[in-house]
This record gives sequence, structure tokens and C-alpha cells, in this order.
Amino acid sequence: MIRFTSLSVVAFLALAGGNLAQGALIVEFNFNDQNAVADTVHTNVTSSNFNNAAGATNVTFAASNASARGFGEANVTDATTNFDYWEFTVTANSGYALNLSNITFDDFRDIKGPENFQVEVNGTLLGELTSLTTVSNRNVNLAAFTGLSAATIRLIGYNDSSSGSNSDWILDNVQLNGAVVPEPSGLLLAGAVIPGLLMARRRKQRLIPENAVVAS
Repeated sequence: MIRFTSLSVVAFLALAGGNLAQGALIVEFNFNDQNAVADTVHTNVTSSNFNNAAGATNVTFAASNASARGFGEANVTDATTNFDYWEFTVTANSGYALNLSNITFDDFRDIKGPENFQVEVNGTLLGELTSLTTVSNRNVNLAAFTGLSAATIRLIGYNDSSSGSNSDWILDNVQLNGAVVPEPSGLLLAGAVIPGLLMARRRKQRLIPENAVVAS
């Protein structure tokens, strides 16, 4: 027979909270198979392809990375309006939520490619970054985004000097990290059920005479 104590409740909730806080790979696009399909997807989520919006042109995955042109707007607002970005959406399965931690990726640009870009999560821009002509390893903090049913990530490029040759922006090894956790209602239910079991057990014990022999 399982014996529930007050300590058991505390331990359960602490263990659940500790496990749920740990980060993990949610989705990865490494483009090694030369297409836009996610290469690794967490068991409890679904992911869209790594899509180019309508403003990103000359799209190719042939070099085992994602490459596109057409990032000629002068600022992020105009770039978003004109669909100059890469985008993917991750959706938690029923009963789960997303707690994001960070997104990592590699990027570089051709000599006339977009000099600036921003990461956007569900419509929130996270600040301007500079794209270089040599490979940069990016790590963008997303810890503010928790309890999400879905996350749409955009990588918005702008301020190129030409939308023709030598103007590509290249991305690779895109990884979205965090935790896929049971929705809060599930934990609240567990926290409510266990104290209820404790009360029922104590009530039963009070009904049994002190010297009575109880069959096990």
C-alpha cells in the first residue's frame, strides 16, 4: 500500500517543478537533407517547416543550409510588412505548454546581403542584431516566453545593399530550446488530489479503535 504523507506532497510538487524546469531541444532544423522539414521534433509538439515568407526570394537549401535574398527594406517594420523573413511555428500537443529558454543558430551574409536582422516570437521583437560576412553563432534568450500553446518564430532580415547576386542571407543549425510541460491545470489537479487522499486516510484511521487489529 502506498503511504501518502505531507512530505510526499511537497516532494511530488518539488520533483515535478524541478523536472519541468529543465531545458531540452524542442525542434531543430539542420538542413542536412536539403529541405525545410524539421530534423528533430520533441515528442509532445508538432512543427511547421522552416518557411520563407513571400518577400524572401531565390530560396534554396541545396548547400545544406537555408539561403534567400530579398531583404532590402530599411527597417524591421517595413521588412515585416513586406514579408522579408524566415518563419516556423511550434505547437504543443493537447495538455502541454511550451516554456522557451533560447534559440541558437548560425548565420552569415553575402557582401550585399542584409546587414541587420531581428528575432521575433509571437509578435514580440527581441532587438536588432548585425549580420556579418563570416559565420556567427547566435544564442538569443527566450526565457520570458512561458506557458505557450504555440510559438511562431520569425527571423526578419533587412538593410541589404542589393537584392540581386551576392545578397543572400544564410542560416543553419536552427535550434529552439526549452521545456514542454504539462499544462498548469494538470499540476494543480495533482496537488489537489494528493491532499484529498491524505485526509481520507486520516479520517479512516480515526474510525479504527486504537487496539484494533487491521487486516492488510
